[in-house]
Formats: sequence, structure tokens, C-alpha cells
Amino acid sequence: FRRVLFRSWVLFTAIPVLCSAWFLGGIPTGWTAYAPLSLQAGPGMNSFIATIIIFAVSTAVAGANITATVVAMRTKGMKWNRVPIFVIGATISVALAIPAFPTFMLSQIQTAMDRMFATGFYDAHQGGSGWLYAHLFWIMGHPEVYVILLPGVAILMELTPVFVRKPLFSYNAAVLGFAGIAGLSVLVWAHHMYIAGWSPALNGPFMVTTEMISVPTGLLFLVILGTLWRGRPWMKVPMLGTFAFLWNFIIGGITGIYLSDVPADNYLHGSMFVTAHFHYTLMGAALTGAVAGLSYWFPKMTGRMMDEKGSLVAFWLTQIGFNILFLGMFIA
Repeated sequence: FRRVLFRSWVLFTAIPVLCSAWFLGGIPTGWTAYAPLSLQAGPGMNSFIATIIIFAVSTAVAGANITATVVAMRTKGMKWNRVPIFVIGATISVALAIPAFPTFMLSQIQTAMDRMFATGFYDAHQGGSGWLYAHLFWIMGHPEVYVILLPGVAILMELTPVFVRKPLFSYNAAVLGFAGIAGLSVLVWAHHMYIAGWSPALNGPFMVTTEMISVPTGLLFLVILGTLWRGRPWMKVPMLGTFAFLWNFIIGGITGIYLSDVPADNYLHGSMFVTAHFHYTLMGAALTGAVAGLSYWFPKMTGRMMDEKGSLVAFWLTQIGFNILFLGMFIA
């Protein structure tokens, strides 16, 4: 419990640090904070660097705490094949975060050293390379998508059997899908650098690993479809989240296959197509799963039922607005 409190307070400590950037000239590099642009930015960049370091410490503590709890503190008789699928998804998620986020923290420590001590990690005039930053960022950046996405999908797998009134279709396939995504997600980062000019000979291997990740992802999709097959869905708001996930995630998944292909990505890179794909994949699964889980567990957490009509209005406003915005980006 003390470790949970420590992680929470460390995380919340980062919020005022990040907000201080507004008063120090902002963060002009965009969300990736690419070097060498970050080396030339004003003092607001220091707030960003400190925020990422604090956040990475919080993530490491949380990941170690959750993993140790699940591994060592399961109740008597709860073997691995009896652990709830949500716990499996969350554990694999934090296990993926533990090696991913330190690379981002390292990139910011090196940025800080370049800014304060002129060490030259990313300064080409001193023998450094901006590509080094890109690698460190995307080694974190792509697994991070699945760190956020996996718990959302696991939530939907937890609640769908309840509202369909039948067991989860192939628990083992779901676990295999989660593990496959985690394993392959650390081998795909350079697809973000297809057109950067870095080692074109490696575009092919990274294209293959990127396309391969659609296999375990599709397995999770099929597990949910199999659970729905011949079920009797109780169409409450949490169950609607499952159908919204299927719609949104299949759009995100299919469009991702185009972006994994080098010739297609050469044309689509930097366009609204990429933005739309990213949001259908990440928010279409993670946000939908989180909202469905909130409405599902809210009565257990508070002892009060949510208003069904208000929940339906919120659900449809969110889904209609989401699809109008990001389907429009594909057209744009």
C-alpha cells in the first residue's frame, strides 16, 4: 500500500511541473520533443524533461508493484489459468512498460545534459545524432500504445461474458494474444523512421514485424467475436462498449496494415491518415474500454447505479463525435 501511495504522489507531482511550461515559453517541439529542436527550445523544455523523468519513476514503481502483487500474492488455489483476464492484461501491460519507459527517461536525461553541459549526444556538430533520440523515443513510443491499449481490451474481455451470459471464448487464446502483442511490440519501433533515411536496408525486416503484430491483435478480436457468437447480449452501456470497440478497432487495425507497408507509408506518412489510424487504434480501444469498465464497475465501487439514459446519451455523443472527426481525417 505504501508503494501505491508513493507511485501516486510521484505521478501527481509531475502535473504542476508540466503546467509550469506554460509560464516558461511553452514546449515548441510538439509531443515527440525531437532533438535537436529540444536543444534549441526555451526554459519550458526543462519542465517537459523533468516531467518525463518523474513520470518514468512513477511508472517503474507502479509496474514493479503490480507485477510483484500478481505473481506473489494471488489467493490460495488461484493458478495462472484461473487469474481473471483483466488482471492478465494489466500485468502484461505493466511488464511491457517496465523496459519501455526507461529509454524515454534516458533520452530526456541526455537532452538535459546537452542543454546544460553541451555534451553533444544529439548535436551533429559534436558528433551526435538526432537519430539516436528518434530510436530512444520510439523504442518507448510504440510499446506505449499497447501499454495503454491492453488494459482497455482486457476490461472488455472481462465484462463481455457477463453481458453475453457465457464464458470467455478461449481464455488461452486471449493470453497468447496479449503475450504476442507485448513481444512483437518491442520489435517494430523503426517503422516510424521509414522515410527518415536511417538504414533503408532494415525497412523490410521492420515491415515484416509490424505486419506480424496484426496476428495476435486479430486473435484478441476473434476471442471477443467468439464470445459474442450465439450469446444473448444484454444491451446495457458496458456491452455497447464492446460493439464500439469492434467497430473502431477493425478500422484502426486495417488502416495500420497500409502504414506498415513501406511504399504506402512513403505516401501517407505525416498525413491525417496516420492521425486517424492512431486514434482509431488507441482511443477506439483504450478509451472505449475504460469508459465501459467505469460504467460496469461504478456500482461496485460506489454502491450506486449510474443513470442509464444519461450514460446512453454520453456513449452515443462520444461515439458519433469520434467517428465524424476521425473518419473525416481519412478523407482529408
